[in-house]
Amino acid sequence: MRETRQKPFVTDILIKFKWYRYNTKDRATMCLIYNKYSETTRKNKMINTPIVISDAIKWAIGLIEAEGYIGFNLNSAKDKKWIVILKVTMKLNNARAVYKLKSIFGVGQIHRSKDGFITWKLTDSKKFKNSIVPILDTYPFRGKKYFEFLYVKEALDILASDRHKDEKHELLMNLKTRCKLDKQRVTPIYQLPSFLNDKEDSEIFSFISRDKLQNLFDTSWIAGFVEGDGSFQINNRLQIVFELGQKNDSFTVFALHKYFDIPSKVKVRKDKSYTMLSTKHPRVLSEIIKTLTGKLLGMKSFELRVWSYAYNTSLVHKKEKAKILLAKIRK
Repeated sequence: MRETRQKPFVTDILIKFKWYRYNTKDRATMCLIYNKYSETTRKNKMINTPIVISDAIKWAIGLIEAEGYIGFNLNSAKDKKWIVILKVTMKLNNARAVYKLKSIFGVGQIHRSKDGFITWKLTDSKKFKNSIVPILDTYPFRGKKYFEFLYVKEALDILASDRHKDEKHELLMNLKTRCKLDKQRVTPIYQLPSFLNDKEDSEIFSFISRDKLQNLFDTSWIAGFVEGDGSFQINNRLQIVFELGQKNDSFTVFALHKYFDIPSKVKVRKDKSYTMLSTKHPRVLSEIIKTLTGKLLGMKSFELRVWSYAYNTSLVHKKEKAKILLAKIRK
């Protein structure tokens, strides 16, 4: 029978573990040895295992890009304590998406509010650095949050440094100011010259082909973004409508507008605080249904089924039932 060889460190740990198991009642010591082995194994796996970006992770990043907040805040002015924050808040009727988000990343906490909202939040710097940063380095944000993430990474380095608390506080205050003043929108994934940051979105996208956008935007990411900011509507005239809106980040809306080649114009508020696309075009609606089917992981997957059923039927009473059902789902 072939003898299996074990690595010296593993052998040493197992011998000690067995000895303590049978010769002592000191469970704390036994657990310490076992945990030391487990932690070393986990770190080795993290170093040697490449980051695999699954469709579920792409969906999660799209959802964060739509409904999430990423940043660093002063948690206690008295103690000069700063924290990094990554969170997604949604209405309670889509709690399924929030719980799915937590299961994908395996970190963070979920909180329910009395006013009908549910939030997934991560504030642990070490977990953020170990679990989130490698993923976002491998599969970056497509919009404005890309630049916000870069500032968070810099904040994490400051928080992990050996500097004095007062020095950290001053550096983070300056970094926060820089972050607020930063107006960059064109992320490196588009491979466009930086001077386009000063141009209007419509002008920027004249430099980007639709084929390029379809290579940059994965359907799972789009599904995550729609999970957060998309809306499947049936209006009072029983017309099937798709809408998508975004606060303070019009760039991604314009990108998806060109991705789906939507004929109607993007609507932008005068103060540019909100941007929305809306379409009833049959070709676009068919493409949206094809793109999103099987990709939505939250409650929007059920909404899509009802909405697409209404789109594919010509019977008025069935469209009316679908409209009523969608209203009930969103309560």
